[in-house]
Amino acid sequence: MPAKGGYTWDFDDPPVIEAHSLVKHGLLRDYLIGYFQAITIQPHIDSVRIVLVDAFAGGGVYKRWDDKGRHEGSPLIMMRAVHHAEEEINKSRTKPLVIKPKFFFIEESESGFHCLSRMLRESDAPYRDCVELRQSDFQQAYMGLISEIAQLKISKVLFVLDQYGYTTVPIAAIRTIFSAFPSPEVILTFAVDSLIDYLSPDNQKTVEKLGLNKYLPSGNELRILKSERDWRRTIQAKVIQGIFLESGAVFHTPFLIGSSASSRAYWLGHFSKHVRARDVMMQHHWKNSGRFSHYGRSGLHMFSYDPKRDDSLTGQLAFQFDDDAQSASHAQLVDDLPRHIYDVEGREGITFGEFLVKKYNDTPATVSMLRNAFEPALRDREILIIGKNGEMRRKASAMKDDDRILPNPQLRFKF
Repeated sequence: MPAKGGYTWDFDDPPVIEAHSLVKHGLLRDYLIGYFQAITIQPHIDSVRIVLVDAFAGGGVYKRWDDKGRHEGSPLIMMRAVHHAEEEINKSRTKPLVIKPKFFFIEESESGFHCLSRMLRESDAPYRDCVELRQSDFQQAYMGLISEIAQLKISKVLFVLDQYGYTTVPIAAIRTIFSAFPSPEVILTFAVDSLIDYLSPDNQKTVEKLGLNKYLPSGNELRILKSERDWRRTIQAKVIQGIFLESGAVFHTPFLIGSSASSRAYWLGHFSKHVRARDVMMQHHWKNSGRFSHYGRSGLHMFSYDPKRDDSLTGQLAFQFDDDAQSASHAQLVDDLPRHIYDVEGREGITFGEFLVKKYNDTPATVSMLRNAFEPALRDREILIIGKNGEMRRKASAMKDDDRILPNPQLRFKF
């Protein structure tokens, strides 16, 4: 099947792009800008090399669903975002930053390949001399492509895997990416509702092919699950958790986007090895409330959904990243965080950096929100925060990655 849902690409009459895909493009643009701003915050950094791969690049141009205006596709969005990030960063610098990108755009369909080629030739997009454009199927190309990129000796690599459906990106490919590079990231589209509709107790071939058979129920277990309330949410959580556990990533940010065209939701997952990358993605979700959601708790246990509990009491319906969600998340974290330090970490405590590796995937909060949520427990002396040289922190907002968070040994605190 051709990428991008089987579109036939015509430069003069491009396919229509729906609202949910515009949200996805906005996320990609804003994430790239925020990412470069985050990794270049130190003024001594004067250059950044990065490889960006759009493995389902499409034809590079669409027609908007609302006003029928032309809308550039993800390859040109990525090129312009990198250039915009460099311009914004240099507005506040005395020593200019130079971003040195290398782009690989992969498109399977012949019409898409030729349409994108023309878009790149005729547009004013920056970095056109930094592009490798190839007509290929991702599954056939990814091993050779990863090997080729590895030869460039560039540690920062971002793969955008905007597949149509859920079968064209093997989890083995994601695992290969994370084993091949020091600082890789993957943004993956996964049509989870389509997979759920396809699942049956007697057909597990697709699940096995994806590599998710260890995580999804089958046979009688699936029959029983389908009789339960909110069984689809349970499978949605199992799918994204399975992909994460098999991927080799350290951090992931999984969120649902609803499709107005099909009334089906798909996962938009961001996978990385570094907390800073996940934090930038989380900040983007909070800045764009209402466009993304996840199903789960607002505190430290995002996917611990309990279908037996009343949604109206627990707030376990779609989490929309609005002001109410932020207040609920803060209140829940204020309760969850000291409880975790006492009940799980114990008297030895845990450094903040170790805590992020261990628990950051389990919350929709940003790193800043986590620091703020530790503040009440520190103020009330329920916990102590001690620097690596023994200094006592007075503000959780000043907490560093190597600071240790401990239960206050002078308290007999029970939850």
